[in-house]
Amino acid sequence: MRLSYGTAVAGYDQPVPGPLPLTYVLPLRLGADEPVEELAGHLAWVSGQVAEVIVVDGSEPEVVEAHRRAFPAGVLLVPPDERTPMGKVGGVMTGVRRARCDAVVVADDDVRYDAPALA
Repeated sequence: MRLSYGTAVAGYDQPVPGPLPLTYVLPLRLGADEPVEELAGHLAWVSGQVAEVIVVDGSEPEVVEAHRRAFPAGVLLVPPDERTPMGKVGGVMTGVRRARCDAVVVADDDVRYDAPALA
């Protein structure tokens, strides 16, 4: 199921011819009380635009399970391969290593790319 954010956030309803041959990597660590519905919707949109979406989730196990239920099936949810003093760095390194595409977009959970930015 592909969600469109055209009515909620300008730019997300713009189709990308593709999917684009790139991997979208999102390092993530959220608490149990942080909502993920909007992020899940954005990941659903992104997964329709690019070849691969990897979320490297360093959250607590119960939070990771909630993310697994909330995120679309096309999103690969993996733990970080290693813990680093700057946790996001470990998430980025894990995602880049697992990427199958030569081009990689490193995202952040509070940044939303639109179609022109991905292209």
